[in-house]
Amino acid sequence: MTTHDRKKKIIRSRMKALGEPYSVAKRQIEQIMPSDEHVRSYELTAEQKARYANFFGIETTDSPDFGESFALPSLDEFMEMQQKAEVAWKERNRRALIDDPEYVVTPFKPAKYEPKLRVSNYSYGGANEPKPTAFAEYLSLETKLKEELGVKTLAVAPIGDVDDEGKEMIGTVGGFGFRIWQSDEDASYTHPLTDNWMREHACRAKFMPVLRSIFEMDELILLQLGAMTMNTSKLSLVEIKVVFPTGTAFATLLDKIPELEKTLGVNCVRVSETDTDGLFVFFVSNELDIFEPIDTKKLRLRMPPSMALRLLYKADAAYKQHLGHHLIDQPMLPRRYRRYTTWAKLIEKEDYRMFGRDPEFVLENSYYHYLEHIRTGITEIYKYEQGIDEYIDKYIE
Repeated sequence: MTTHDRKKKIIRSRMKALGEPYSVAKRQIEQIMPSDEHVRSYELTAEQKARYANFFGIETTDSPDFGESFALPSLDEFMEMQQKAEVAWKERNRRALIDDPEYVVTPFKPAKYEPKLRVSNYSYGGANEPKPTAFAEYLSLETKLKEELGVKTLAVAPIGDVDDEGKEMIGTVGGFGFRIWQSDEDASYTHPLTDNWMREHACRAKFMPVLRSIFEMDELILLQLGAMTMNTSKLSLVEIKVVFPTGTAFATLLDKIPELEKTLGVNCVRVSETDTDGLFVFFVSNELDIFEPIDTKKLRLRMPPSMALRLLYKADAAYKQHLGHHLIDQPMLPRRYRRYTTWAKLIEKEDYRMFGRDPEFVLENSYYHYLEHIRTGITEIYKYEQGIDEYIDKYIE
């Protein structure tokens, strides 16, 4: 799409959204729309392309062919976000003037187009035929490439297979190329204010490498990522869907939760199974402490709280069940811990019956209270599992 066509499309969209005449919409768009030179400044320079080519020429047997580089968000996405922000500003002022006719309206200040994320596409050298195993070689160079380019965050991601309509299928690893995501920003994938593109990049650069390292699986694929909290939430919570193509036992994932929490430097990691083989859902929070009652005033959720907490508590219960069952046969486990494994079995027994009901009912009845009852006991089991001898010695005669 040419710059002229893009501008016409954005003007028509603004006229429809804000009810402005063509001349007003055109003038406003021309004031905030960045120039072509400004947009191109976020593409890879010839010098940067040469550094990539030199690196791959040394580190790989077949140097990949450069395709294109682009910034995220794209200009079209940025202009759409600006328009939505202006519509919201206009609506806020309209409501404020209804409540207070003397309300002073502050002018709308559009943001500048300054994308912080750059993506580059590469195809495998001489890839007339698909190379389904080639991605692993380039993924293994992720850390070296980050050091070579001197960027704060970098991730190597697959380009997926395409369907019959030519659209990329997310969650697959194609055989024709890969992408490099890079940024000079050190973004957080859990923070409520991180935008969607930077959240995905941060997850690829920080969460996925840890997951691959702990489970020793290079082929793990990020399928979907989303913030479960609103921008105004004081506590963070993200949902990350990951595909294990070769599969893994759910119990293995539960075993690794303490290591994941420690390595990622977060307060809480929980995981749930799905009906799809090899697909698991991780819940990650940097502030949320699952061993304490959740304050729903601080945890402001995008979905109905009962629905979100149902997902989280179910994942939490699975982990607590696993802890109880894992420790029940240990000969040195103090007697007081053994009784908490009974609660774990009750959770398991009640799980299917209770979750067949309305989510509001779940939170107000015995399932929720089971969790509250075992919270203290499982916390102590958790400490026992961590090997805090002086803590345990008090309870062993």
